Amino acid sequence: KIKAHELMISALSWKGSAKGAMDHATLVLDLLGFTFLLSTTSERVSEIVSSLRSMTETFTADHLRIFPLMTDQVALQAMKIMSAFHMQLSFSSTTMIQMLACQMLQLTIKHGLCVESAEAFANFGYCLVTVFHNYEDGYRMGKLSLIILDRFKATNRVAKVYYLVYGFLAVWKEPLHATIEGLKYAAHIGLVEGDCKYTRFNQMMMFRLMFMAGCNLSEVRDGLLQLCLDMLYE
Repeated sequence: KIKAHELMISALSWKGSAKGAMDHATLVLDLLGFTFLLSTTSERVSEIVSSLRSMTETFTADHLRIFPLMTDQVALQAMKIMSAFHMQLSFSSTTMIQMLACQMLQLTIKHGLCVESAEAFANFGYCLVTVFHNYEDGYRMGKLSLIILDRFKATNRVAKVYYLVYGFLAVWKEPLHATIEGLKYAAHIGLVEGDCKYTRFNQMMMFRLMFMAGCNLSEVRDGLLQLCLDMLYE
């Protein structure tokens, strides 16, 4: 049943009905007992982010490799729904995308790791970097998200998580060419897994960073032209 709701949210999103996707997602979360507030104050979000940052500051790669797995089925279903409507929130409300990241991370800390926990850590890192300008902790969260991906061997999530990690977090701490390689790898895996949306996101970010890194402009231009053609016919 949850898979059907995930597909519905995705379908509404692709049809351009972001509000419909968000309404459906929040309805399902309500039914699961995880109410998601579509309005809150930035001050309240800052308090929650600060608390979670303190709770996770001792988390290490070794810690997450042995962290208990999520077994609560309701919590697992809630994580899947939150993952499904992340993109809709990212385009509609900065505050809400922070709340989504916080709720996913809170569920992970309370109930254990699942595949979607990789997104939780990456999204939380994105919030730390883009809103609070905390580049060190944001980057650390991104690296931890990759540990979770590796633990679950979740290649179907690579394009989505790598886009955040190498497009927005690692770019502040690693050489541009290293982040470009990460995005290139993510685009390749995304194509293999059939994740067209995040494949294109990774490619767009990759060409942007290639331009910033001073790569051959003809190569960048040709790549962007091909990307536009691919998107036109998808």
